[in-house]
Amino acid sequence: MEAIPTITLVSVDCDPSNSFYNSIVQTSGASLTADFGDVTPAGAGLYNINNVPQGQDITVMVSSATGLCASSLMIPGPDCSCTLMAEDIADTITFCPGDTFVLIPIVTGGQGFAFSTWITPYGTFMRPTLPLYREGQYIWIVRDEAGCEERDTFNAEFIGPEGAIITSIPPSCPGSTDGQLTVDSIIAGTPPFMIQLDNGVVNTVNQLPYIIDNVGLGNHVVTITDIIGCAIDVPVTVDNQDFGILDIGPDETIQKGDSVLIQPSAEGIVISTVTWNPSLPVIGIEDFWFGPEVTTLISVSVQDTAGCVYEDELLVTVLDKESIYIPNIISPDGNQVNDDLVVITNLPVEQLVSLEIFDRWGSMLYGQYGDAPFHWDGKAKGEMVQTGVYVYKFTWKDKKDRIKVKVGDVTVLR
Repeated sequence: MEAIPTITLVSVDCDPSNSFYNSIVQTSGASLTADFGDVTPAGAGLYNINNVPQGQDITVMVSSATGLCASSLMIPGPDCSCTLMAEDIADTITFCPGDTFVLIPIVTGGQGFAFSTWITPYGTFMRPTLPLYREGQYIWIVRDEAGCEERDTFNAEFIGPEGAIITSIPPSCPGSTDGQLTVDSIIAGTPPFMIQLDNGVVNTVNQLPYIIDNVGLGNHVVTITDIIGCAIDVPVTVDNQDFGILDIGPDETIQKGDSVLIQPSAEGIVISTVTWNPSLPVIGIEDFWFGPEVTTLISVSVQDTAGCVYEDELLVTVLDKESIYIPNIISPDGNQVNDDLVVITNLPVEQLVSLEIFDRWGSMLYGQYGDAPFHWDGKAKGEMVQTGVYVYKFTWKDKKDRIKVKVGDVTVLR
């Protein structure tokens, strides 16, 4: 039984004049004809069909050697008037991790406006340019108003260091800097590397592991730059759970004549000596009352039996006795003189509670709560009040968290 001949379109190309186009087809048949164009055999089952007017469809017929079996193929005529040309983007674009590479491809010959569409690993976007900051495969499609289209597919890949494995040895004492960091390995990147600790000296490293000396406790940043210039910051924390903790408490604020209880603690420290500054009537780490006449910084230095020194400090701020001034006359006329009722006080902000204004019938006109400094501009519900006498109520807390209130009159003149 004779097989039905196959026919396949190989290519379609417009000629330089853009008036005609040429096609190449391949068939297993013995003979081939076309309703348009000049057909010439090219060997190995290939046929050229030349000089077809642009836009003209072709019907190609092939038949077997006996002529009993045949098949056909319709070739749509291309629009050779398309003159759109797009820049050929490199197959692979490389950039450093953390960098952004902006693609600004060149498009010429478009009929009307040419629209660019980008198919990316993180979505599809219509825009003339594309910022590259992720790895993956990208497709660029540009189409003009005549429907002519060009496509390009490319890949984006990171180069440069992508990370590092860094181990640490803590210093011998909390305040010492005789610890070490060891850069055991660097992930990716091109050696030699430049390694820098905390924006310090840059060292060129040709071989790993690499040891960084003179490291103290705390958070550090190791910057690694490869020969290409790609850099990465690797955060490293150096700690030691075996070290003790010295804490003499938070800063305090008191009124003159008052005192505050200082409650120091030394956890995990085998104490050898304790030194307080200024000198205090205590000899070790123990609770004590402290009531200076002026603002004073207290510091303590503790040395353990291994010779390590721990230090801490706190500031005791001393305020004069409570001082509260509230004017009894305001004139909110916009002349910048006595326009507002302003509460002037030496009380700490955290002790201030509220300011409320009432009319002579006891109706509250204004209230301000917990948002110091406290002031009133002479308005109620956005409107200026009438000339007259009003009552203020100022509320605060004392050091023992007890509520205190000051009530008085204020005259509004207009």
